[in-house]
Amino acid sequence: MQLPDNDDAHRADEHARIGTKLHTEKALENAIRHYSRALELEPDLAWVWANRGWARFQDGDSDGALVDLDHAIKLDPEFVPTYGYRAWVRVRVDDFSGAIADSTLVAERFPDDPQSYVARGWIYWTSGKIDRAWDDSTFAIELDPRFVPGYVVRAWTLAVKGNVGDALKECNKALEIAPQNDQAFGIRGQIALDQGDTQDAITNFTKALTLNSQDGWHRYRRAVAYYCLSRWKEAVVDFRQAGRIAWSDPTLRDYANLREWMTDFRQGRASQNEKSWRTYLERRKTSLKGDWFRRVADFMVGCNSETDLLSASSAHPQLKTERLCQACFHIGIRRRTQGLSGAAIEAFRDCIGTGIQGYFEIPMARAELKTLNNSPAK
Repeated sequence: MQLPDNDDAHRADEHARIGTKLHTEKALENAIRHYSRALELEPDLAWVWANRGWARFQDGDSDGALVDLDHAIKLDPEFVPTYGYRAWVRVRVDDFSGAIADSTLVAERFPDDPQSYVARGWIYWTSGKIDRAWDDSTFAIELDPRFVPGYVVRAWTLAVKGNVGDALKECNKALEIAPQNDQAFGIRGQIALDQGDTQDAITNFTKALTLNSQDGWHRYRRAVAYYCLSRWKEAVVDFRQAGRIAWSDPTLRDYANLREWMTDFRQGRASQNEKSWRTYLERRKTSLKGDWFRRVADFMVGCNSETDLLSASSAHPQLKTERLCQACFHIGIRRRTQGLSGAAIEAFRDCIGTGIQGYFEIPMARAELKTLNNSPAK
């Protein structure tokens, strides 16, 4: 794109404007290139550092994102959106205390905005502090009784605790206020999946997708349900679509690509797309520090051992049980594909034994046990 040959400030503004436009159009690499050119010309534009940092995060470069966002805050500590961006980058690299500190600053700056509390509630939820997530979402509802995201977070917290009846009540409250709220149907689907009613889960995920076809998590969850029914082709299609939709969510993009490959791997057909899967891993930009997904992915392609994976799963004290659940499931898949059915059964039972609600690996482990003609341990 040709730019006028004027002074640096004007040219920097033009590059920043183009970068912002490309960013909204999901053209992350080109957006980053224009943001970078703007900063070469005018290095003190804090908001451009913040935008480039967020674009880098969305593109999977958490390390580069943190560098940019830290610098943006150094240049302009009063630009509050930067702290919100950095909070989610910190979640990605397992710095939950830093993420909560950033989201708390946002809430303190906007004490009357229910969204700021829901955002922090999601971070508490992600870090395993379910009660704190409940407190924040409840406070958001106190600020605005018709604030639907507050009911959505409360529903998730109750579902994770296994309090299904009250979780569904929160979903109903959300739907009373906003009958077309796709997230409420997504939670209903997850509850049905956790309870073993896989067909009802598919019905609810499909309804959620009808309301919002661009939510990759709805598609990912439906793919998990198809996987549980051994409907492999439909699972692969949904995992693939979820990965494509997830242009701004590197976590979903990672797991959708892993599950697409794993579904073929589970059927002994991994070689058909192994090259593209390894290429995807090579292009990921996040370092191994705090990168739990990479530990799982490396194990699945045979780059580390069961002992390595189990050791890594216990590294984060707040998420030890959740990651043990994930580790045991993937160990079970590898054992099964190696013909070690008895050992696979043991790993799948260990996965289920963690008792973690809302994690996709448990219904998938139950499905694996069912196909192995064994009943899941309670």
